[in-house]
Amino acid sequence: MTRSITFTHPVKAMAMGLGPSEARTKRHQRLWRFDQGMLLENTTYIEGIPHADTFCICDRWLIAQSTSTSVQLSSSFEIQFTKRSLFRSLIEKSVKRETLEWWTGYTKMIQDVLSQGALEPLIPSDAMLWKESSLILERLDRQYVWTIRLFLFVIFLLFCILLLLVSLITVFANEIELLRAALEHKKMISPNCLIEEL
Repeated sequence: MTRSITFTHPVKAMAMGLGPSEARTKRHQRLWRFDQGMLLENTTYIEGIPHADTFCICDRWLIAQSTSTSVQLSSSFEIQFTKRSLFRSLIEKSVKRETLEWWTGYTKMIQDVLSQGALEPLIPSDAMLWKESSLILERLDRQYVWTIRLFLFVIFLLFCILLLLVSLITVFANEIELLRAALEHKKMISPNCLIEEL
């Protein structure tokens, strides 16, 4: 599964107080599910800060079942430079510092949640996904049944109009052929021909 999200990210490490306090951020995410867990891969692009076009940040989160009652969360990140930059070391230090601060806060949050007791499953089962998708489809059915009926009625009307037009064109074509035949017949029996015959 893939998705792209956009959000505003606070910028903590402004060089010498220059630059914005926040930056527009785009993140492309890919999620792979496998038998015993999942892998989330993020590629993050930051806009509006100096030299933001020279790098992106890639991180991976692996959640795998380690025993029947526990899972293991592993994460890693790297800074990928797309262009040369004089500020490469400054960018690396800043991104590493900010990423480690975020991971420290995230780890503390997970520990706080786990210390509160049992959790509901974070990964929905196939039965839960099926039930949720069925409920969504039922709501959509109720919402759009009138629209679908109206759409089908309009298609039926257009089909009837098309049949009527085809019928009218056929009738007019036959009438034109009859008139053409009548005109041809008149040429054959013109008044001059009748007078000459008498």
